[in-house]
Amino acid sequence: MKTIVHSNGRLRFLDALRNICFAIVIVAVLLGCCLAPVRAGESPAATSHWRVIGREGQGSLLLLKGQKVLILRGNPYQMGFQHGRLLAKEVAEDVRAFVREWFVGKAKLPLSELRGIFGSLRPFIPKDYMDEMRGLAKGSGVPVEEIHLLHAIPTRFHCTGAAAFGKATVDGRLYHTRSLDYGLDIGDKKTIQENAVVIVYQPTDGNAHAVLSWAGSTGCVSGMNDKGISIGEIGNACRDESYSGMPMIFMLREALRACNSLDEVIQLIGKAPRTCGFTFIVGDGKIPSACALEVSHSQIAVGLPGDKKSNPPPHFPIADAVRRGNYFVDKKMAAIQRDTYDPEISSPADWLAYSVMSSFLLENYGRLNDVKMIELLRKYPPEHSCLHQAVFCPSTLEFWVSNAVNLPEAKFPGAQNQPFYKYNLLKLIRGVPFETKVAEPPRLTAAELPPPEAGTVIVSEKEEFLSDSALARFRLKRKSFRWVLTYDTAREGYFVADLSFPSEVKTRWPEANTVFAEYYLPKVSGKVPAVIVLDVLEGNFVVARNVARALADNGIAALAMHMPFFGKRRPKDDIETGMLSGYISFARDAMTQAVLDIRCAALWLRGRKEVDPDKTGIVGVSLGAIVAGVAIGVDDGFAKNALVLGGGDVAEIIWNSPETADLKKRLHEKGYTIQRLREELKPVDPLTYAHRINAPTVIMFNGKKDRTVPRECTLKLWEKAGRPKIVWYNTSHFGMVLYVNKVMEQIVAFIGDGG
Repeated sequence: MKTIVHSNGRLRFLDALRNICFAIVIVAVLLGCCLAPVRAGESPAATSHWRVIGREGQGSLLLLKGQKVLILRGNPYQMGFQHGRLLAKEVAEDVRAFVREWFVGKAKLPLSELRGIFGSLRPFIPKDYMDEMRGLAKGSGVPVEEIHLLHAIPTRFHCTGAAAFGKATVDGRLYHTRSLDYGLDIGDKKTIQENAVVIVYQPTDGNAHAVLSWAGSTGCVSGMNDKGISIGEIGNACRDESYSGMPMIFMLREALRACNSLDEVIQLIGKAPRTCGFTFIVGDGKIPSACALEVSHSQIAVGLPGDKKSNPPPHFPIADAVRRGNYFVDKKMAAIQRDTYDPEISSPADWLAYSVMSSFLLENYGRLNDVKMIELLRKYPPEHSCLHQAVFCPSTLEFWVSNAVNLPEAKFPGAQNQPFYKYNLLKLIRGVPFETKVAEPPRLTAAELPPPEAGTVIVSEKEEFLSDSALARFRLKRKSFRWVLTYDTAREGYFVADLSFPSEVKTRWPEANTVFAEYYLPKVSGKVPAVIVLDVLEGNFVVARNVARALADNGIAALAMHMPFFGKRRPKDDIETGMLSGYISFARDAMTQAVLDIRCAALWLRGRKEVDPDKTGIVGVSLGAIVAGVAIGVDDGFAKNALVLGGGDVAEIIWNSPETADLKKRLHEKGYTIQRLREELKPVDPLTYAHRINAPTVIMFNGKKDRTVPRECTLKLWEKAGRPKIVWYNTSHFGMVLYVNKVMEQIVAFIGDGG
């Protein structure tokens, strides 16, 4: 269903520019999937830890190794009532989280709009599900209107799905993966992942089925029935959508309740009054086989495994396997979604996800099983927001589920970083206790990590900063600063630690006054090269972390640093701040602070016993490349530097980038011209200091079709910097994501070769 977003009035500079770097965040997908391998293994539990913690009528609430399972039996009203009674508190929490705290509080949309959506959907909702919602309201004490609104909230999130069977799997059985990529911030007082529950429905009329859900929801986005049918949805917004239809969540419930075969699911969804754009991966463990159903309000296409017609180029068929991401593969369906069919051009981030799934299925062909499919799901970048993940085996009626945890409880709370719990649907239906096995993510204990460190960096400023007035802005004035390093986690090839030290600049925002960074230390002997990694404008640290991981995997220490007013350094009151703020004077000060923090971080790196002080540098992407361009022009101590999607003449970038058209209009209304903007940004423009750059210390990566950082802006910096090595790709700013592996290989070679 469609997400409707309204402007909240004041357009911040940061908001206007956020789209510049959005697609680059997906760099993390390939880096996380291909360059940082993880292992999945299943360890049997000593006991099942099966415990009944509540009963209501024929329904019961179980606790299996701490995971809640809700067993519901009877007619729709009775099952809804049991649900409400057994999880009354949690239902109220989730309704508040979805409706009041997310839809109204965060999306800032009026309840009247949500009521209107439900009014359009209501005539198409089968009576059974209306009765179930009525029973849920009665049992929980939550008003039925609020229950309705929860089920009407439109959701459009990135999800993926894949299925393999026959020759593709080790035992011929069907294995179906599903990742639900909802945000992890739905709810303030309590998030919905804290109320995750597996619901097993045993209706008086229809098939028993399990749904991966949360308290208060009676719909389905991921599930399997006792006839060996599994199903999962993937959002696919398109131009053929309507609220006059059956909500997707009830359509999938009905498919599980009523269908006994793959053909029956195809017929049911084909005839149903549909709403919006979705792709459904559907499996049948009895055959075994699976297919992809791409649907919109009025159209449907069936994608068959191993079928060339279902996989037009650049897609390709894999025998006994299907996989899909967030775009339509069928050409007729694609025509109602995007103007250019080729997803490498129109949807590079989603094409990347498709490519990663394809590569994994091919590399493990004939060896795929539950453990391998869990491994595929764990290849999501740790930062990605996955609410739940699952592997269904409809051939045996077993399934494995992982749920996200609450944000404050873990550094990486997504489901891909949590244990997978194994369930047996047939035994749940019969009420027979079984051993719940757990597939744990790879972890190290605190005893296996290096001890915390602390120390002092002595600052000895270079003579040129004391004498050159042009560099006075970037002079380090304090004599020393204290730092603390705490090791957090480890991977096969490196440790990760959190570094903090006071910023050179003290602002009126306490959060911005401490520098936070993550140190990725390779597990190698001897001194290693080391670089500071700077993030994109999106500022969620996904790109910075994954660049750092790729470097550390290749023996290069990396310090991923939060720039001022991003990530951990963003003020809690979320005022109009940012590296690039609508207030140009503030932007100058913030960028100046960033460069000063970079210089201090470099002093810290060069003092590390494991780091070669003559081989330190900077890797910056997009905004990070622009800031890095200033830093390496100001300070000649950086020996190896990679600028990805960077350039000079920041005013030109702002004035002519398509993504900043609204910002340009706002600045124009304030009386700005490009000349005035250029003059005010000159102190923090890479072009101002580019003549000081030593060209052999720099490698640049840029897109020939980049309209965000135009080619002419890149060439201005390249010329003034003495024409360093530059690698051009025939792509756009966002399309560079397709070449990230090649870019990282070249960066590793450039930094690590010592020449």
